[in-house]
Parts: sequence; C-alpha cells; structure tokens
Amino acid sequence: MTITRFEKRFWQYHYFLAFSFGTNPYVLARYIVLNFVKGLLQEIIINLNNAPNNAFSVTQ
Repeated sequence: MTITRFEKRFWQYHYFLAFSFGTNPYVLARYIVLNFVKGLLQEIIINLNNAPNNAFSVTQ
C-alpha cells in the first residue's frame, strides 16, 4: 500500500500541529480562531452569492 502525496502532506501537517500544540497553547488558540473566521467568511460569501437580486451577489 503506497502513501499518496496528499497523505504524506496531511501527516506532516498533523504532526506539525500536534508538536506546536504540545509546546505552545497560543498556537492552538490562534489556529482555532483562524479556522473559525475562515469558515465564517466562506458561509457569508456563499449566502451572499445565493441571495436573489442582492447588491452583493457576484453572480447575477
């Protein structure tokens, strides 16, 4: 069973995060906050795009 490039990157990222969280709780807090903000922005953009005849919608 070969490891794909995506899996390799995923595990590198995972270990990096685990190491960072173990050494610095501030990194964990920042990671959570940034992910929350990113998700929030994506939701807002999706809602604005889906709204009919909205001034902010990109696709009219």
